[in-house]
Amino acid sequence: LLQKSRTPNASKIIIDPTRIGLSGGSAGSNLAAALSTLCVSRPLPNNAKISAQGLLYPALNLFVPYAEKLARVDPARVLPPRMSRLFLQSYLPPPRRASDPLVSPALAPDVIAKELPPTIILTAAYDYLAHEADEYAQRLRALGVRVGHRRFEDVGHGFDGIPTRDKKQRMLNNKARDDAWGMISAVMKEVLL
Repeated sequence: LLQKSRTPNASKIIIDPTRIGLSGGSAGSNLAAALSTLCVSRPLPNNAKISAQGLLYPALNLFVPYAEKLARVDPARVLPPRMSRLFLQSYLPPPRRASDPLVSPALAPDVIAKELPPTIILTAAYDYLAHEADEYAQRLRALGVRVGHRRFEDVGHGFDGIPTRDKKQRMLNNKARDDAWGMISAVMKEVLL
């Protein structure tokens, strides 16, 4: 059955497939980065193009063992280990290989990575994923990709949406959230408009 759009004037929305921006947080940013990576080697039809990507506390290298990721941060300040392991296991059920660049975009070959669109990568100090995202930002920049990068101090993974009862932390999270989404919006506006 065809359903009438709930968006007023939906028929008047103009979409330019030659300028697509992708963004997400955590696993969502992994999917955005993986799709951008895929579209370099397998271009989209009808001249459609990924023109920008905004990656918020992204998971970019699932090949690095969880224990190694955790060793780089204060374990008391990150997501609980049981929760983190569940996320990683759920995201990567067998038989997927963690070394596949469509699972771990940070492992894409240079010939692919250097063709990625302008990218903004935002990380959180209390996040075991921050190190791999920081390295990815440096690598892309070294390959000539236009990269904006910032690590937000005093906040953790999910700072833009995970609630907290601590008033000071809530204020820090809200400030980081506003700054982060402002930065992503600015890149998208610049590239897409």
